[in-house]
Amino acid sequence: MNYYSATFWFPEEMGEVIVSLSLSARRGGTYSTSAPVPTGGWQTVFFDLSESGLSGAGRTLKLSVSASESGDFSFLTDMAGASSYADAVQRTRYLAVDYTASGCRTDYRGGVMAVTLSGEGQYIEALSPVVNDFSGGTGLRVRLKNSSSCRSLTLYYTTISSSEYSDSRALTCRIPEGSGVVSVTFPIPDAYTGRFRIVFDGSCTGEMEILSVTPALCYTLQTGVGSVDACEISSDKKNLTVRGTLSAEEAEKYADCPLYLYRLPLYGDASAITTDRAATAETRLSGSGFAFTVGLSGSGSELYAKYAVMAYYSGTLVRIGDALSVTNPEILSADRISFSKATKKGVYPITGVPVLDAISHTAVEIRLDEIISLGTEGTMTHTTGDVTCTLDGKYVTALALDEKMRLYENCGINVTFILTAGYSDDISVASLINHPSSSGGNRPAFNTATDDGINTLRAVCDFLAVRYSTAGGITSNAGGYTVGAGINRAAENYNMGETDLVRFARNYSAALRVVYAVSVYIPLEGRWHSAVNIGQRASFDARTALEAIAACIKEGGDIGWRLSYDPWADGISLYWENRYPDMTEETGRINIPNAEVLVSFLGRDGMLYNGLKRSMIFLGTGVRTAADTNETIKFSADYVLSYLRLCGREFDTVTALIPSHPVNYNDTLKYIDSNLSAETADCRSDRLAGCLPSICRQGRKRHIRVCIRRRRVECSCKLRVVKGRCIARRQKRTAQRTVHGGGRRLPRGRKDLRARA
Repeated sequence: MNYYSATFWFPEEMGEVIVSLSLSARRGGTYSTSAPVPTGGWQTVFFDLSESGLSGAGRTLKLSVSASESGDFSFLTDMAGASSYADAVQRTRYLAVDYTASGCRTDYRGGVMAVTLSGEGQYIEALSPVVNDFSGGTGLRVRLKNSSSCRSLTLYYTTISSSEYSDSRALTCRIPEGSGVVSVTFPIPDAYTGRFRIVFDGSCTGEMEILSVTPALCYTLQTGVGSVDACEISSDKKNLTVRGTLSAEEAEKYADCPLYLYRLPLYGDASAITTDRAATAETRLSGSGFAFTVGLSGSGSELYAKYAVMAYYSGTLVRIGDALSVTNPEILSADRISFSKATKKGVYPITGVPVLDAISHTAVEIRLDEIISLGTEGTMTHTTGDVTCTLDGKYVTALALDEKMRLYENCGINVTFILTAGYSDDISVASLINHPSSSGGNRPAFNTATDDGINTLRAVCDFLAVRYSTAGGITSNAGGYTVGAGINRAAENYNMGETDLVRFARNYSAALRVVYAVSVYIPLEGRWHSAVNIGQRASFDARTALEAIAACIKEGGDIGWRLSYDPWADGISLYWENRYPDMTEETGRINIPNAEVLVSFLGRDGMLYNGLKRSMIFLGTGVRTAADTNETIKFSADYVLSYLRLCGREFDTVTALIPSHPVNYNDTLKYIDSNLSAETADCRSDRLAGCLPSICRQGRKRHIRVCIRRRRVECSCKLRVVKGRCIARRQKRTAQRTVHGGGRRLPRGRKDLRARA
């Protein structure tokens, strides 16, 4: 291999760099050479190794790039390769050994093609390119020095299906201004090019040096410049405005560059945008800022996309800021109903009628694999904007969803829908709702990887919102959606195959945006924090998942998500069993005794929304049963103590307690509500009779009562309860003590036996 070439991309202009090549032979002998290369855009360097005197076998090549200025700089190595052909430079530099010319004259000076222009209809053509497979790239790049009056080039090419040039495939690019080396990139959408022709547009004269014609990837500058500050729908609901700013130095550099706004699907990658993509809008800088205004389509599809801003600079698209989604989608959902906050009491599922007048919250699971039907009988359709979905009418009527929702509304019960995607036996349905990478687990991830998947999820959520969350619907008591259930245990509950944390967060964030028509909740469960889970694939602790999802949503434009947490996921931990709760953010578990850790965590800077702490609910998503009556009594006592604790002022952002373990459906639920009137809340009533197990050594179970005004549970025998037993220590009547299950024995001689409420 006697010839070596390498192509680099330098995002910034910084003078010349030195590209050095060192060659060493296994049997001894070395050879070194170097060449200066200008920076800014694409550059290619060639080395002739035929004079090195080293044989081709057992040679080692080392390529390095250095700059005269100190400090870090970035560059990209696009292509590097060696060849034994004598015309290797010509093949590598121009993709063809020879070009034909029409209306102009070509000659080679030091291996560089010089084109002399003198009229109209001039072009050069590669009849037999040695490279015609473009599957590894997305464009054809022409590097040149322009001393002529030509200001644009047009590329014609043939494909495997068409051997003739066509105007429909013609690509025209403007030649950047400047006397130095500039690049023109033609994005070729086809994987194969049989031959190509480069046309010099218009009537032009003068000379142009074609330095190289090479296949290349249409990279978008990853580091980006400036920022996109807002992506908002106007108050009159007619326009979408995208605004951003650049620094003074950046504004000067890109002052004459066009800025393009691109609309992407939620799963789209801004770095994959090429110059052949049609822009949604175009503008220029105004000072150091810019703004795009686009009329809304009326279909609401703008809520399910994201927008990227690019500057076209020297034949390259430079990304400005991060791609943003609409940050105020709720403006198009202003007629949706949200939770009332009469009380925090809730139960899921509701299995007895007596509880209906004692609670204000419950949950209903909606499985996409059950509600979606592609059949023709017993179906109902729903259209939102330009999307229509077919639903199983039996799911809504035969399963009495309408009747159930009406019953709950008549009893003043708010409903949280738990949206999940199941594995359907119908392959067509499964392809719509399940993520293409999902395989196994109890629940697959939502399909936010295709347009059909996003549109299906969007249509189903709009159907539920219109039917159960609006003033004109069947009911208006569905005030929130949890998007999935226990999603941090991705392998089991949000399966998208073997995945890493970044991919998981991006996919889930997209699903959250699609559902964001009413209040949405991120459902987490299990371990709160564990250093062991760092780097683990497919499942993550709750804190790690929450931080990743919050960061991903904020990067793409923050929305008002809320949190749903299941503290009972790893088995029910009764209130008094958590004897010494860890009150730091590094705790392994969060349940009700240390719930303020979670509330405090939502008050961190990265978690706030518009400067305010996000609200949350405690929702158990796994249906649990009791082995016997005594276990139900324990669960009821746990519920009472948990509820009374969450009534404290420090838990104002906790709007509901909805456990999924069984509770006694008696007056316990009805009379512990501290928000009820004084007449109803009789502090001397014996409402917790039989709820706390083994309270008194003598078996006097009915000595337990709840003091609603003071939010505490007391024993009428005036003895403090510890581990379910009475301490044989008399107390004065004026110092009745609070029952604190799980407390420890007090040191001998200690007078103050009070415990926390």
